[in-house]
Amino acid sequence: MRLALVTCIWNRHDLEKIVIDLFKEQSKRFGFELIVAGSEGKSSREIANGCHYIEIENYPLGRKHNALITKAKELDVDGVVLFGSDDIVSDSYFEFLLKFTPEESNLIGLSDLYFYSTKTKEIGLFKHWGMNKKTIGAGRFYSKAILEQMNWKLWEDEKNAGLDSSSSYLLSINGIQEQAFTMEETDCFLCDIKHTQSITYEDVMEATEKVNLSIMAKKVGKETATKVQDLKREEKAIVFDMELVGEQAIVSTGLNKEMPKGQEYTVSAETAEVLIKKGFATLKK
Repeated sequence: MRLALVTCIWNRHDLEKIVIDLFKEQSKRFGFELIVAGSEGKSSREIANGCHYIEIENYPLGRKHNALITKAKELDVDGVVLFGSDDIVSDSYFEFLLKFTPEESNLIGLSDLYFYSTKTKEIGLFKHWGMNKKTIGAGRFYSKAILEQMNWKLWEDEKNAGLDSSSSYLLSINGIQEQAFTMEETDCFLCDIKHTQSITYEDVMEATEKVNLSIMAKKVGKETATKVQDLKREEKAIVFDMELVGEQAIVSTGLNKEMPKGQEYTVSAETAEVLIKKGFATLKK
């Protein structure tokens, strides 16, 4: 089965180079196509050298991700595997996926993963998705049968957040179910590298079961693990401007280069309070 591994890159080139280089090595071993969507011109192209590359605006994210699937269709692959540019995965996961066929009717993925913090230099196991056996976004495998049923479009174009849920929703209304496996069941290792400040950072790391850091080198190799562990973290606070309206808050983005300009969306007043408390938001005067 000929697979395409697809990923988007943006603004974390030190980490992205490590991740893409590992994917390149794995593509040679397993013969899959590697497709990268970038948005920063020359610097993105350099990271993706040797891959199929797409230059496209970073926002909306749904459209950027769908561009990857359009390219996969052009390459006539038997299935697509989605990873983030902050994910590292063991070879054993691809060995597991190659047991499936292009006719697989379920979305295949994992229900747990590790998180590694470049700030605290800790790694922890996160199991919460496994409680309902739903697949996480990283490592999702979409067979050719599913891609054709979805007309090679897996996300709502205008989505800038909640892409995993967006894809799951579109699949579900088309009668496609998810089949989630644990890393133990697949004998694999998947780790999301937390390298820049985000709203979920503190809560996610606090919710993990810390394990010995040596597991990373055992699963993805000493060279990759050393590069990840040598990363220097620079805090990049993402500050939103919010206006409370009744029980909701209107969040305006575009206050710094990391966020799309001129976009607005709403969150609950409770969420707004958390964002303000954590220093991610300020209220309009």
